[in-house]
Amino acid sequence: MEEIKKIAVIGAGVMGHGIAQVYAMAGYEVVVRDIKQEILEGAKKRIEWSLRKMVEKKTITQEQATSTLSRIKFTLDMKEAVKDADYIVEAIPERVDLKREVFKEIDELAPEHAIISSNTSTISATILGDATKRPDRVVNQHWFNHRCSCI
Repeated sequence: MEEIKKIAVIGAGVMGHGIAQVYAMAGYEVVVRDIKQEILEGAKKRIEWSLRKMVEKKTITQEQATSTLSRIKFTLDMKEAVKDADYIVEAIPERVDLKREVFKEIDELAPEHAIISSNTSTISATILGDATKRPDRVVNQHWFNHRCSCI
């Protein structure tokens, strides 16, 4: 693989929406997938809120916010999410059985060159990679969820 161009984020909840936003702000095309439309709608609203706050604080321009949001697509369809992905980030609940099931599905649908990562902080990449036919392309990439109630 020469270059990562498209990223899929599987799980739009507590962590996934922020991960998608960061990648889109860096210029990547991002597809966010979850199992319920209301979760996707909530993720989009949280991203819009975050970008709006950044514009208000003058850390980014309105054009940058608009451009960032235009690079994020939302879907309920796993196949649609991963079909062209070069890099996939799984950000679903911390359940080994569920993560292995999702890794197996991603492995079946994603391009052979795609790297599959997990946002887990507790489950070994080896355990997740064993659910795929490409354990050498499975990694852990842990993002932190930091909420500040600063005054």
